[in-house]
Amino acid sequence: MTEAPEDRRIPSAFVARASWIVFSFALFLRLIGIGWGLPDDLHHFSYHPDETVNVLVAQQIEPAKFDFDPDFYNYGTVYLTVLSVGSSLAGALMGSGTEDPTAVYGFLGKSILMGRLASSLAGAGSVVVVFLLLRRWVRIRFAFAGALLLAVAPAHVVHSRFATVDILAALFVALCLHFSLKLLRAPSEPERDEVFNRKQVLLAALFAGMAAGTKYNAGLVVLAILAAIWLAKPKRPAMLTAQVIGVAAVAFALSTPGVFTNSEAFWRDFSYELSHAREGHGLVFVGRGPGFLYHLLNLAVGFGLIASLFGAVGLVTPRPEYRRVAWIVLAFAAPYYVLMGGSNVMFLRYTFPLMAVLSVGAGLLLDRWKDAPRANAAAVAIWFLAFAGIDGTGLMQAARTSVWMNGPDPRDTTARLLIENMKKEPGTTVGLASDPWYYTPPLEPSVGMPRPAFLRSGAEYMAGLAQQGIFRYAPADFSQRIDFDDRLLSEMNPTYVVFSSFEASDLDRLSRQRELPEKFRGQVEQYRRFMDQLKEGYEPFVAVGGGVPQVHDLEYIRPTIWVWKRK
Repeated sequence: MTEAPEDRRIPSAFVARASWIVFSFALFLRLIGIGWGLPDDLHHFSYHPDETVNVLVAQQIEPAKFDFDPDFYNYGTVYLTVLSVGSSLAGALMGSGTEDPTAVYGFLGKSILMGRLASSLAGAGSVVVVFLLLRRWVRIRFAFAGALLLAVAPAHVVHSRFATVDILAALFVALCLHFSLKLLRAPSEPERDEVFNRKQVLLAALFAGMAAGTKYNAGLVVLAILAAIWLAKPKRPAMLTAQVIGVAAVAFALSTPGVFTNSEAFWRDFSYELSHAREGHGLVFVGRGPGFLYHLLNLAVGFGLIASLFGAVGLVTPRPEYRRVAWIVLAFAAPYYVLMGGSNVMFLRYTFPLMAVLSVGAGLLLDRWKDAPRANAAAVAIWFLAFAGIDGTGLMQAARTSVWMNGPDPRDTTARLLIENMKKEPGTTVGLASDPWYYTPPLEPSVGMPRPAFLRSGAEYMAGLAQQGIFRYAPADFSQRIDFDDRLLSEMNPTYVVFSSFEASDLDRLSRQRELPEKFRGQVEQYRRFMDQLKEGYEPFVAVGGGVPQVHDLEYIRPTIWVWKRK
């Protein structure tokens, strides 16, 4: 039997207190800036493009009436149910029957905040799960070290402040891995009976089903359970495998009952997600290379280059007695990475389940060299560089993004500047290069309305904005409008032109590439014409924001806003 580490004798009460310390630190980081971009007097919708939609969809769920059908299945129903409960709490806190015109966006803001709190708790919970998972196999200081890498992972910290599905899905994945590994007996643990093993595995299956019910592809974590059964060789493995598949399937069906109760809507939206993965996300990932490579960049930015390499080495070179631990974790991580890499939609947030996996690898690597003083000192030094963020990530970047999210948003700053100028100089007009959305400075409080709402009433809304001196060029047939239409400059000739990095950066990047897919060449040429004409008649007035890595779903918190002024 492998000799147990000397700190294995630490009382369970100490481990519980240590877990609370890890949880509290991770939660503290995630609560800083949690009020970022919430609806207020200046803008009535969240600066995150998905949060408002999530809250509105969640209103269709009524747990008290056992109605769990949101008629929306781009992802499972678990997080939307959490958000529905949070919205009910927000409504109870606000009261009802008020005639205050701010009540609608006030309710929206409080509902989003409840969803963000749930994400923050899930994010901190994921850190604790990594700590407890590692605690069974390595010395407690190495369990701390592995968990702390996830605690300060910049993208994980940022997205734990969003009312979205990704962090909760990652928590369920981590829980599934933790209970899957309990099928293996760690050093110094006593022999367990078959009943104990079955309970752990079925708990893992429950969390696998919940993971799929939060975000479909997270259900791949069931492969880790199957690998654990194969490697641990329990009694009656075939029966246990069947039970795992059954429990996971039931958990998914109960958490997303629309699979059966509204199968038409489920397959409509599930099919959309499949086609979305094939077709891509507009220009965002065009010319970025294959997903297998691009997600390495996502991990380097969102988790840390040093941390990612450190964790990966730990997973492929564990101590011999811990190889099965690594294999079980990789039984999920490898197929999941292949699935991500084959998609043409490559958001950073898709890598969150892998961040827990890499954190486990980091703990295993530190433990590997515990008996070799020089190697151990080198490993600890590398870990510290990863934790501190010497590569521009880690704690330093988590702190930097926290400061940004706790301060004024570039959209607010730009809007206040332009509104003040419009008041000072009657007749001043502002031109928008594309449809207003979450990235647009709120020159009018509703510019960030959800995309479906704008598609229904965009023409009427833009006509109203034009009366306030805010223009977006569109022909008589509003459906024929194009982004960066140079007729905005030649025919409408606004005093200022404003656009964001979300609108311009991908076009600018592609305009410098020689080879472009035929379907995107027209958009890029249109952008070039617009910019050429803009530079002739306008000059840069102000640029606000920026500084975050140019990764789409990290830029939410601090896009660059450019304002040009007519010469």
